[in-house]
Amino acid sequence: QEIEEHMLGWNVPEDEQDLVHEHWRNFPAVNKFWHYGMAFIY
Repeated sequence: QEIEEHMLGWNVPEDEQDLVHEHWRNFPAVNKFWHYGMAFIY
């Protein structure tokens, strides 16, 4: 099974893609567990 790595802004609707600057689409999306960890800490 191949794991697909998403880039930032991958789940933004097509009509709102222009709101995400192209610069940010060059970075991989943050793993969801980082969000869970930060939520637990704060």
